[in-house]
Amino acid sequence: MPESLVRPFLVQLLPPVSLMGRDGAETLRPARARALLAVLALQPSHVVTQTKLAHVLWDEPPVTARANVRTLVARVRSATQSASLGNEVRVVTHRAAWGGEGGYSLEIDPSHVDLLALEHRLRTVRGRVSEDPVVALAGCRDLLALDLEGFGVDFPATNWFTGVKTSLANTRRSLRRLSVALHIVIGSYQEAHSEARAGTGEDPQLAELAVAASFLAGDRLSSLDGIQRLLHRHRDYGVGLPSTVQRLQTAILEGDAPGTAAVVREVLTRL
Repeated sequence: MPESLVRPFLVQLLPPVSLMGRDGAETLRPARARALLAVLALQPSHVVTQTKLAHVLWDEPPVTARANVRTLVARVRSATQSASLGNEVRVVTHRAAWGGEGGYSLEIDPSHVDLLALEHRLRTVRGRVSEDPVVALAGCRDLLALDLEGFGVDFPATNWFTGVKTSLANTRRSLRRLSVALHIVIGSYQEAHSEARAGTGEDPQLAELAVAASFLAGDRLSSLDGIQRLLHRHRDYGVGLPSTVQRLQTAILEGDAPGTAAVVREVLTRL
C-alpha cells in the first residue's frame, strides 16, 4: 500500500474532524472550534487576521466576534496540547505591529493535513496514468473512498467554507472521470459503464465517457441515445460540439471500437 495512504495525518479535516495524537484522536468542541482549526490548517504557517477569521466563522460577525475567536483559538490550542503533538502542530499568536492587525497561524507540515495531502496524492495518481493505469486506478479508487462530501457538515455555511466545499466537489468529479476513463483503458468496460451512468448527472465530460463505455460494453443502443442527449445538450446551451463528441459519434456509427477507445485515451490525457 502506498505510504501516503497509511501514514496518519495529524490534522484530519474530513469527518470526524480531529487531531491525531499519540494516544488516539482528539476531537474538538464546539463545531466552530473545528471550523477554526480547518481555516488555519488549510493555510499552514499563514497568518490569518482576527477580522478574516470572524468573517469566515460567521455570516454576520457579532460584536463579540473577536472575543469569541480568542476563545475558539484557546480551545484549538488546548486540544493540540492534550493530543501531545509538541512542536508538530502549534497555534501561534501574532501580535499587531506597525499599525496592522494581529492574527493566528497553525504551524504544521502541510503533508500532515489530510486535505492538503489530497492534491499531492491526486498528482501521484495522474503521474501513473500512462506508465501503469492499473495502479493509477487503484489509487483513484482509494481517493474516491474518502468522504469529501462530508467536509464541514456542521461548519457555518459562510462563503469561505462554501468555496472549499465547491472545490472538493470538483475534485470528486475529476476523480470520477479519471476512474471511468481508466476502467475503459484497461478494458473493464462493464465497470466503466456502471460507474459512468451512476455519476453522470450534469457533468458533460463524464457523459461522454458514459457513451464510450456503453458502446464498448456492447450496449450500442444506449451509446447512440447518449450521443443524441449530448447533441441536444450542446444545442440547448448554444455551444459548438466538441471534437471528442464528433469523433465518438463517428466511431460508434461505424462500429469502431478501437476508434472509440482512442478518443477515451485522448480525453484521459486532459483529466
